Amino acid sequence: MSALALIAALLLAGCVRAARPVAVDPVSGAEVWEGDFRVAAPPGWEVSRNRRWLGNDLFTFTSPDRRDAITIERFREDRRSRELPLSLVSDTLTMNFGRAQGMRPELLGQDEILVAGRPAWATTVLRRHGPGERLASTVALRGATHLVLIGLHTVPEGVDGCALAWQLVLESFELPGEPVPRDPRLEDLLMFPPR
Repeated sequence: MSALALIAALLLAGCVRAARPVAVDPVSGAEVWEGDFRVAAPPGWEVSRNRRWLGNDLFTFTSPDRRDAITIERFREDRRSRELPLSLVSDTLTMNFGRAQGMRPELLGQDEILVAGRPAWATTVLRRHGPGERLASTVALRGATHLVLIGLHTVPEGVDGCALAWQLVLESFELPGEPVPRDPRLEDLLMFPPR
């Protein structure tokens, strides 16, 4: 395969969309987007990123004032990561995001919740970078072969303005046709379990 054909194939692979608009929810009036996941768009928010690359998805809603964002990342999870509890994987990804750029995360809370009828782990952090700070809440859940991260990114004083949009995204999110995988418990991984 020539270099030009390879570049063309890679460009075409990068043009695939993670989701497409398929309907309007009759109850909320929100536009529903569907790909390997299904989610309702918060009213007034626009889709600013919609990419699929080598089986991984990146999908972002941006608020009308472009200050806040809700992201959905769906990426293949390797075998070693799937052998770890979801809470450990989620907290590690959330706390380490941006550290290489000098962001300093402060853990504000974490809890197990249900999203799309499956167990999920929510982690909320305050990220500081220089004089600025952003609030990030990440909800992680597992599909059959992928890890899904649904994230809210806002300024601390903007949380109230995002609450309804965040609620709509979490309540409408689905992974149709994907079975709920078993989540390993941390106790099962310990060499010497607690007594």
